[in-house]
Amino acid sequence: MEQERCGSRILRVLNGVMVLLGIGAGGLALCAALLVWQGYAPSADLPAEGQPSLSDPAGMEDAQAPQPGEENQSEEMDPARGMTLAEQGDWSGAVEILAGVAAAESEDPAVYETLARAYRELGEDTRAAETLRMGLEITGAEELENPLKAAESTVNLPQAQRELLDSLYQAFAGGDEAAFQTALQAWENASDYAQETLGETKWVRVGGLAWDGQRFWSGYTGLGMAFWGTGIYYGELTEGKPDGTGRSVQVHTGYPEGAVEYLQLDARWEDGVAVGDVVFRNRDTQAGAAFAEYDIVGTLDGTDAEVITTAEVTVYADAGGAGHQYAFSIRDGHIVQDGGLTSDGGLSRNCTIHSGCGSHLIVTADSLNTLYQNPYPWGREGPYTEPWMAFMNFSYTN
Repeated sequence: MEQERCGSRILRVLNGVMVLLGIGAGGLALCAALLVWQGYAPSADLPAEGQPSLSDPAGMEDAQAPQPGEENQSEEMDPARGMTLAEQGDWSGAVEILAGVAAAESEDPAVYETLARAYRELGEDTRAAETLRMGLEITGAEELENPLKAAESTVNLPQAQRELLDSLYQAFAGGDEAAFQTALQAWENASDYAQETLGETKWVRVGGLAWDGQRFWSGYTGLGMAFWGTGIYYGELTEGKPDGTGRSVQVHTGYPEGAVEYLQLDARWEDGVAVGDVVFRNRDTQAGAAFAEYDIVGTLDGTDAEVITTAEVTVYADAGGAGHQYAFSIRDGHIVQDGGLTSDGGLSRNCTIHSGCGSHLIVTADSLNTLYQNPYPWGREGPYTEPWMAFMNFSYTN
């Protein structure tokens, strides 16, 4: 190495001297050859036959050009290319690229999430779960937890639970109220007593997931059935949130005979918020299980608070062995006080279907002061500590 450095310095000196003396390039080449023969000239400065010379730009361009097959090899490990194929719905193509990227232990969580999505679209839920577990171990990214829960819940879903889930999904889609109530009661009772219902099989927890009729998803977009807390929603979803026309159901009371009471909301949602014209229906799954049912046909204010700006309320109650019906209105979130006030500041309403029956609905002063909102907003905390007590909870007299 010392000889080569020395040779380089000698060449530079000789070049300067020969320029001064007017010696041409041929003389320089002769001197260089003598230095090589003596072992002083650096071999790297004299390219071997067939190799590009530093003084030959065309030769350098040829050396830098991709060799046959190199372009395909780079595409096969290009995560951006794999993501693009996934966006285009080419799931097999995405797997071919992203499986190699994941195997190289990429630190990008999106690689594992997209690869798992591709596997799932191809019906390979087990491989998807394995991919997400590996990604979670390598990256520690929290955004992989819900996709992993969705894949594992699909893989581990007991047959008995799947049958209940399918029945509920089909009942929502079919629109028959009797079939829906039967399916809802069966689902809720199995949820409450999973070990007794399914024996030793572990009940899969589905909160935060959506069911598309075949498998669970997180952040699902499309028509599906979503779960949050104790609520169930069926309709249009965008990234897991109600977004479009749909129906939510919240079971709030259970009875010893297995019947359940629930509040149903038919509405249009925007990014998880119910807006515009709505219909609330409070029902029970077995006739007579609940003392009263009601319908609220109204409009919400379009904000996250989901205040009932206007509504007509009809209450159905069994009092004194007969069915009675009562009516009142809501304006700007409050019950309208239009006569029939009680001595303690409440509101009294006569039965509207039995003339002179003497049955009354009593709205207490506390209820008159209540701001009426959707008691069960989707995906966030509601306005009432005990919704079933604060929302439309009245007394009756004969």
